[in-house]
Amino acid sequence: MSHFRLILRWKWVLFQAHLVLDKTQVVRQWLSEYSEENIQRSASRASRLLFLSLFVMMCLKDRCSIQKSMKILFIEDEKEFARSLKRLLELNHYLVDLAYDGEAGLELLKKKEYDLLILDIMLPKMDGFEVAKKVHQEKISTPIIMLTARDAVGDRIKGLDSGADDYLVKPFAFEELLARLRSLVRRKRQPPTPTKFQIGDLELSPSNYEVKRGGKLISLNNKEHQILHYLLGRSGKVVTREELGENIWGIKKFKSNTIDVHIRHLRQKIDKGHKDKLIHTIRGRGYKIQEHDQRKK
Repeated sequence: MSHFRLILRWKWVLFQAHLVLDKTQVVRQWLSEYSEENIQRSASRASRLLFLSLFVMMCLKDRCSIQKSMKILFIEDEKEFARSLKRLLELNHYLVDLAYDGEAGLELLKKKEYDLLILDIMLPKMDGFEVAKKVHQEKISTPIIMLTARDAVGDRIKGLDSGADDYLVKPFAFEELLARLRSLVRRKRQPPTPTKFQIGDLELSPSNYEVKRGGKLISLNNKEHQILHYLLGRSGKVVTREELGENIWGIKKFKSNTIDVHIRHLRQKIDKGHKDKLIHTIRGRGYKIQEHDQRKK
């Protein structure tokens, strides 16, 4: 096969992959790296086979990620806006179905399983508030993001009370919508919060903020309660100071000894007077909570 025909064949393969993968970063990288000069230098049969194998592996890897995309139902009566947003979401590897009124959207939700519902409020036949209520009445667990042009606090409260998990006011930045979608999906995939955390004779009830050890109530301030809750949720695992700082205070790096002070106070309230110490400091790493100190094992 001549170099010219080889170049044409590789150009066609790259072009088809470009169409299939819809301008993904993988294809842009291969297009930039494999110019005509590169392909000419890869004219030997072994080099061509290696090139083809690597390229197919990259394509399959990327296509697998597309196949695992989340399924979204978008209920919106403004058809041009709905189609535009659908296209943008599809370019970010989401699979999107459209419905243009509340009743049609609710029927789709009953027939198919979706990872997310993007729901406009002002809809014909059945408004977004009513759709959200029906979704929960039908015990459909799909998370809901409500879209609306109405920014009144009352509308937002009504939307959340009707069953929405999040609320976005039009016009909005597409990047913000993507961030909220990712956040809701992470929340959905997390296991449900236990009604009670227990380790040894220590109990914490998230619903009423009660903490007991040996049946006796322990009074904790807000930060101490948050720290204990976080440690119990990761019982037996080391939690770093950075992790506590980011999740409890929203700050990764503390210049002060704030975390150490709170841990010391928490340890005095939880472990003082008890033979079995539950809160342990792992030198150079962080803290963990467990029934028996197994650091020496």
